[in-house]
Amino acid sequence: MTTIDHYNKNAQSFYERTIHIDMSDIHQKFLSYLPSNAEILDAGCGVGRDARAFKDVGHKVVAFDASFEIAK
Repeated sequence: MTTIDHYNKNAQSFYERTIHIDMSDIHQKFLSYLPSNAEILDAGCGVGRDARAFKDVGHKVVAFDASFEIAK
């Protein structure tokens, strides 16, 4: 089984386990290195939790994940 197969088969449980994790401290540290309205590439974005947080504070985000089920 490949990693992508694993995520495709477990997409819902992965979503439920990760969507509400508070990443605000890590986000703030990361964003402190960027200018306002930065462009961010979120490769391997999972369920999009971090991409959404960056977009919500004004950054332009391009996000993708190799797992089609996770990306849905």
